[in-house]
Amino acid sequence: MKLCTTTNDLSAYAPTTADAVRLFKDTGFRCLDLSFYLMNTPYSPLMSDGWMREIEEIGIAAEDIGARFVQAHSPCGYFFTEGEEYERFIRSTVRSVEACRMLGIENIVVHPVFADNYGAPRIGRKGYMDANKRFFEEFFPVMDKTGVNILIENNAESIVGLPKDDAPGQSESLFCFAEDMLEVIDNINHPLLHACWDTGHAALRDMDQYGAIMTLGHHLRAVHIQDNFGKHDEHIAPFQGVLNLDEIMCGLIDSGFKGYFTFEASHLLRRSGMWPVYRKEWTHDTRLMHPPKELARKAVSFLYEIGKSILSAYNVYEY
Repeated sequence: MKLCTTTNDLSAYAPTTADAVRLFKDTGFRCLDLSFYLMNTPYSPLMSDGWMREIEEIGIAAEDIGARFVQAHSPCGYFFTEGEEYERFIRSTVRSVEACRMLGIENIVVHPVFADNYGAPRIGRKGYMDANKRFFEEFFPVMDKTGVNILIENNAESIVGLPKDDAPGQSESLFCFAEDMLEVIDNINHPLLHACWDTGHAALRDMDQYGAIMTLGHHLRAVHIQDNFGKHDEHIAPFQGVLNLDEIMCGLIDSGFKGYFTFEASHLLRRSGMWPVYRKEWTHDTRLMHPPKELARKAVSFLYEIGKSILSAYNVYEY
């Protein structure tokens, strides 16, 4: 199994995504998860007339450092917006899928439509099932054209402000349990729709992650490996929090997982202002509000060593 991490680890330290990619040189990572997460804005490079050239430059940057992109994350957006904002959300997502085809990426994670207590309408379980079908049908043409798999991701009630449900088949959110995710996939019914499992989201409800991974089976095409202390979605590194790595590794091996061991643990060193916990700013001086770039790069190198240790313990590490 090969190690991978998100470009979001170092995106704050570079003016462009291509520049951020070059910062991964000599960190150990040769496989990268391309994050489009913050590119759903009117001024995003993904929304410009020259967006294809931007993608080409990102690909050149990866080649320059001997790396390649193996999965991606679509732009963040909100299903319940309207008009121009919703159209931009759809257009940026479609372009992110097209960008995957340009870069040879097989899988992209797209957040599904879920209930929350922060403004989403309460339309019931069936309402959310239907909403997801309508939403993902927007991407059928680009999926068919590119052959890129879209992956839905598990969530957790504590992230979206809902009380925890005890078992599959209960929650409006639909994306906490593997069984619910499979129900959504079956309802949408497209051969290129599959699943990504986020270990940190599952850890927030102390879930049986081995069982969840086994349940997803062949639909599991990607993972987001991240840890927390069981209360907030902190995106810290394994061994920093409550994550049980043995059940995850056994699940991945026993299920025949063929994907990459992909970190989404960008907060091993936390920058100021990063949700869900914040560093107080002192008005007299701010030179230490953020970890410096070279320290952040060393943190990414250490993250690689953490991953190498995890995979080597189960004899599945691949260079």
